[in-house]
Amino acid sequence: YYEEYIANLGNQGTVFVTFLFNNEVYEIKEVEKGSCVTIDNPQSSTYIEFNYWEINGNRIDLESTPINENTTIMANITKWYDVKFVVDDQDYSTLIIVENGAISVPQNPTKSNYVFEYWTLNSVPVTSFDNLFVNSNMIFTAKFTRTYEVTFVIRYLNENNELQSEYEKQSVKENGIAAVPTITSSEKLVFK
Repeated sequence: YYEEYIANLGNQGTVFVTFLFNNEVYEIKEVEKGSCVTIDNPQSSTYIEFNYWEINGNRIDLESTPINENTTIMANITKWYDVKFVVDDQDYSTLIIVENGAISVPQNPTKSNYVFEYWTLNSVPVTSFDNLFVNSNMIFTAKFTRTYEVTFVIRYLNENNELQSEYEKQSVKENGIAAVPTITSSEKLVFK
């Protein structure tokens, strides 16, 4: 519809040039057939960088490209996106990464009485970042599991009938099972 509308505008000696920036109409200009068109380039921002103008994927120089028919000229741009890593609803790391760029994963976070398990994206565990590329703003959330400190006390009588004690502490994940403690004493022990 838009192309048909533009085709019916103007007189026989003019054509319309539609400039698109980030897939939106940036400006429409009416020019004489066979002439070149000029325009102020769009301002780049933190998230969209203007590179150059192109027609049908081919880079053009506006000052030396005559326009003979209604033409759409697109801005070639580079997009950037926010990639955030969040721990307990607080920003842990924020990166601005180019579209289709690889993600630099920050060092695993730590939290007292918890062990870091993995990052999630939209509540889905991310097992590998190797084939994950940026194509939108992304928020990764840290997944932790509660841990408990378990202390084993091993008491025994040594060869001289003296009471000895050894202690072993283990960090055990919630709903996990502690390992059998190890005894470092060289004494001969008899458990009853």
